[in-house]
Amino acid sequence: MNHPRHPREIETRLTPEMLAETPERATVEALRAVLDVTLLALIAANPEMLDDGWSAMPERAQIPCLRVAHRILGHGHALRRELVRYAHLLDRQRERTADLPNDDLPF
Repeated sequence: MNHPRHPREIETRLTPEMLAETPERATVEALRAVLDVTLLALIAANPEMLDDGWSAMPERAQIPCLRVAHRILGHGHALRRELVRYAHLLDRQRERTADLPNDDLPF
């Protein structure tokens, strides 16, 4: 199964300061982690999908779980790419905010 490469990811350790500035980051990172485990589990349960020719297998129609798992993988990869993009935007937002004078507290 061929999927486009993920956008370049930067591993960032979450900090309380980061979450105070961009609280939605906690949900984005948690969802990415759950999605990674889900995608790996689906591949482990359906290793046939690693074969590039699996979609032409004649018995594929009799394996509904395999078809559904394949759709989930496709949607999962797309969602993961969007989560990575969103995380990058949050990083840029934090960098811009860090350059501003700190006259007021954000709350």
